[in-house]
Amino acid sequence: MSVARDFERDTRWQSFRNVSGEEVPAFGLVELTGQEELEGGLIWQADKPDTTTESDQNAAVLAVNGPVRVPICGYGECSQDWPMQVLFGEALTRKDRCGPKSGSWAVWGGNRTAFAYLGDDATDDDEERGWIVAAVGTVIKYGKVDDNPWTTGTATVSIWEWSGSAWADSTENETVSMPPWIATWSVATGTWVRLDYDYQSEKWIVTDPPIEVYGKVDSTWTSSTATVSIWANGSDTTANLTANMPPWITSWSVASTSWVVLKWDRVDQKWYATPMISQAVYTAWQYNATSDDIEKKTRTAVGPFTDAETGWAKVDDTNYCAPQP
Repeated sequence: MSVARDFERDTRWQSFRNVSGEEVPAFGLVELTGQEELEGGLIWQADKPDTTTESDQNAAVLAVNGPVRVPICGYGECSQDWPMQVLFGEALTRKDRCGPKSGSWAVWGGNRTAFAYLGDDATDDDEERGWIVAAVGTVIKYGKVDDNPWTTGTATVSIWEWSGSAWADSTENETVSMPPWIATWSVATGTWVRLDYDYQSEKWIVTDPPIEVYGKVDSTWTSSTATVSIWANGSDTTANLTANMPPWITSWSVASTSWVVLKWDRVDQKWYATPMISQAVYTAWQYNATSDDIEKKTRTAVGPFTDAETGWAKVDDTNYCAPQP
């Protein structure tokens, strides 16, 4: 018994009218833009993908024309009964993400994500069709922030892709939004971020935001809030954040240029400061078998990015008992 799918018989078709002003080719990708009444029923209006279609990459509003060309203002049959045969505009391989391109009836790869490519159509002698399925699940990308610093709204992120042996800059960029639970932040250029595509808002959102940052207090801090200069990669980003005293402290005095750690509180929607030790001295001891001396060295930490370490120096002769850790 044959279990092969009969494409024309088994596919669920929907009627549409071509409103694109061009002929729709067989197996062309169309966008469903509206409905109209025909003989007491409703049919779709189908148009050619445009810049908005390409930007959105939303498979919910896309369909594939059947095996018959549809003239201007003519009627045809389209389907969203995935997987579907569709024209492709460039060579694609199995599992590639692809989608609509402005001004084209075909699917294209690159930075397009509406569909997943299943493989070429073995029945197509012209080798211009392939099978696609609507992309499911979350579309994830990784990249580095281009703006320096990114403080509000949106930023440009350079997308990095796996080459098969290493991550590399794809030379493609996305406009990315801050997550809705953060009002303001400071993200330095070159910071790695993960992006998820939100189909409801039709935006790329950072989903692993840097909710902990470092900085220096701009002036002596005694009241509830203060301005903190944010640092990253060992230097001042030139961005500032308003920091709040921790809720368990009613008053304090934090000197100007003191290092603090800021953590974002999703409930209060505020950056809270956690004071850092502005200077600490660590001492190490050793026995020098060559000189038969006890030696020590110190390491002074004055911030998360700065420290100074001395060399080994003689403390006393071997009758000196060094403190035990």
